Amino acid sequence: MKNKIKCMVISMLFFATIFSVAVTANDDWTMYGHDAQNSRYSTSDAPDTKNILWSSPTNEKIISSPAVVDDKVFVGSYDYNVYCFNSQTGDVVWNYTTGDSVRSSPAVYNGLVYVYSNDGNLYYLNADDGTYVDSYSIGGTISSSPTVAYDKVFFTSANGKIFCFEADSATEVWNVSVGSDVVSTVAVANDCVYVSSTVGDIFCLSAGDGSEIWMYTSGSLTLSSPAVVDDKVYLGSMSPSIYCLDAIGNGDGTTDLIWDYPVTGTIQSSPAVAEGMVFLNTKNSMYCLDAGDGSEQWTYDTGNAFMYQSSPAVADGKVYFCSGTTFGTIFCLNITNGNLIWKHDINAGIKSSPAIANGNLYVGSEDFNLYCFGVEPTFPEIVISSIEGGSGITATIENAGDADATDVQWSITIEGGLFILEKEIEGSFELISAGDSEEIHMDVLGIGLGIITPLPTITVTAECAEDSSDTQSVSAKIFFKKVTVQ
Repeated sequence: MKNKIKCMVISMLFFATIFSVAVTANDDWTMYGHDAQNSRYSTSDAPDTKNILWSSPTNEKIISSPAVVDDKVFVGSYDYNVYCFNSQTGDVVWNYTTGDSVRSSPAVYNGLVYVYSNDGNLYYLNADDGTYVDSYSIGGTISSSPTVAYDKVFFTSANGKIFCFEADSATEVWNVSVGSDVVSTVAVANDCVYVSSTVGDIFCLSAGDGSEIWMYTSGSLTLSSPAVVDDKVYLGSMSPSIYCLDAIGNGDGTTDLIWDYPVTGTIQSSPAVAEGMVFLNTKNSMYCLDAGDGSEQWTYDTGNAFMYQSSPAVADGKVYFCSGTTFGTIFCLNITNGNLIWKHDINAGIKSSPAIANGNLYVGSEDFNLYCFGVEPTFPEIVISSIEGGSGITATIENAGDADATDVQWSITIEGGLFILEKEIEGSFELISAGDSEEIHMDVLGIGLGIITPLPTITVTAECAEDSSDTQSVSAKIFFKKVTVQ
């Protein structure tokens, strides 16, 4: 009972910390499972169509899953590099070359990128420019990814060790062995570390010192990484079944199975948990189960589009997942009923898992490319559509774009003429909506007939905060208050 009370108390104390890890201000996708709990759920908008905004090549296949923070996307490639791309344009910001392929997915925290290379090192890189900060030699070919929480980095190795490092330097805090191989990425919640071994043992360890709090044996090969949401642990096994366990435990080294749901087809992927539902893909089906009791809500059969390592992502009422065979497909389904919204075929396998941030979806492919799906950005377009005379000067500023123009600064100036009393006025509009226009006016008093001096030139300029601007000029005759545009 002691450990159960300990976890419950720490759960309350650390809730604010966990939440800050899970959901940042703009809901960046900061690590493999979006957050330390591996929920694979984002509050970002997400694309309704299969429009590709950009694709950027590396020199080898990508099975690493991207992390997205601010305006940068981080991903590893088999070409030995860790890449940082501009999230809006796909331009390479920097790349760092390691000594072997990078299968692991980066985690980003407090200005640092954490990523494992099959050269045996866990790297700490500067997120802004990719410069080397620190590293720790672990050794071996590893497909799991680092998880960051409580200013610590948690990582697994294939030989069954779980590591904890300081987040600001590659200093080991503790490591423990769970007695069998581990390929899963840990989840961190409730001041505990949750991890599954390949033989089907699921462990809950203290995040502070790695001591075992409880263990549950499923008895089946397990490659899935756990997700921890609302004090429940969700994961899949090769039996094949989807499990839900009590995350807190009984205080005696054990925990309870809340439910398990047998499925058709093997499971190598990891679950997404969102809006009271669990999403997990088997070999050729996507399952949606009730997170509380495991009852099936719907399934979607992909046919021959076999899905293996790629795990689902949920955002904006949609679930996204990928097939991983020679000819890959990205699927987008409605989470309420499982109806297909869109799918996109890529002439290569997809083992990378999608990440969602900034309204876009990012995923790597074995065709060497990182893809970004999303809605084409919209912009205002400021146009001076007319300059007219009469009693003074009247001009029309039009927003011909498909986004609102804000803080629109304008001016009317007169050059030349024999005598002009006032030659310039300025003004502004707080907003010109897309498709709308505004009139501006300048009263005039003077003489400018083009007889003694050249005709006056009237120039109208306008510029908005979004950097759209226009300038138009006309010649005109001015006779006292009357303006005649030539």
